[in-house]
Amino acid sequence: MSVHEDHRSLTAADITAILARNCGLDPDRAAADTSASLAELGMDSLAVLELQAVVADTYHVRIPDDAVALSIPAIVEFVDKQHGEA
Repeated sequence: MSVHEDHRSLTAADITAILARNCGLDPDRAAADTSASLAELGMDSLAVLELQAVVADTYHVRIPDDAVALSIPAIVEFVDKQHGEA
C-alpha cells in the first residue's frame, strides 16, 4: 500500500480553505476567478510556505516554491500528478 492511499484527494476547496484560514485569502474572490494565480489573489511567498507545510503534512506532497504563479486548480492538478507517480 502506498503512503498516499490512506489520504483523500486534495481539492480546490481544500486549497482555498487552507489559504483562507491561514493566509487571509478571500474565498469568494478565489471562486470568482479560478484561473487567477495565487499572486493575483493577493497571496505571497509566505502564503505559499504555509500552503506547502499543510499540504506536505496532510498529503505528503511538496508544492513547488514557485506555486505563487499557479492557480488553485493548477496546484490541485500538480498534487494529483504527484500522487499518481507515488
